Amino acid sequence: MAFTLPPLPYDVAALEPHIDAKTMEIHHTKHHQAYIDNVNKAIKNKADLEKKSVEDFTATIPAVPLVAALPRTSGDLPDVGRARRCP
Repeated sequence: MAFTLPPLPYDVAALEPHIDAKTMEIHHTKHHQAYIDNVNKAIKNKADLEKKSVEDFTATIPAVPLVAALPRTSGDLPDVGRARRCP
């Protein structure tokens, strides 16, 4: 099962004037999508990991050796950072 990036729970312009809509759009569709794409690449053909829900997968990240394959551009997983930016 491939993981997918859920849509933002608010409009990309909701945080203006503090964060502009284009920045939010790029951050969500490029930056956060990169996490999802890299996780999916890393777990491809690893049946024990592919069948996990996102909750089960993230709960076991410290024990999963593929974490090194993930981008190191942020300390947050995608949903963690988004929750802090909700309007």
